[in-house]
Amino acid sequence: MNNPDNLYRQAIEKWGIDSQLDMAIEECSEVIQAIIHFRRRRCGLDKVIEEIADVSLCVEQLKQLNPEAWEHFRKIKLDRLESLLNPDIPPHSDDDEKELA
Repeated sequence: MNNPDNLYRQAIEKWGIDSQLDMAIEECSEVIQAIIHFRRRRCGLDKVIEEIADVSLCVEQLKQLNPEAWEHFRKIKLDRLESLLNPDIPPHSDDDEKELA
């Protein structure tokens, strides 16, 4: 298999950003539907995981548009999760919340 990052970039190049954004919307709606069906016992957890994998592939493609911003905001979100799970750890600076230029 090709390097996954190369595949993600090739998909964006072949089908374009708008098409991949539309695909991400579609896949997100499918994972939502699968979760609802799972909670109503109309499908198994494997179906939810399958749809999450589809969303994950879309996210990986869209990450390629700006990997630095992705990593910046990912770190902020992980730091926030850590502070919610461990309130005794002081929160990081609010300066981290600023958007990248």
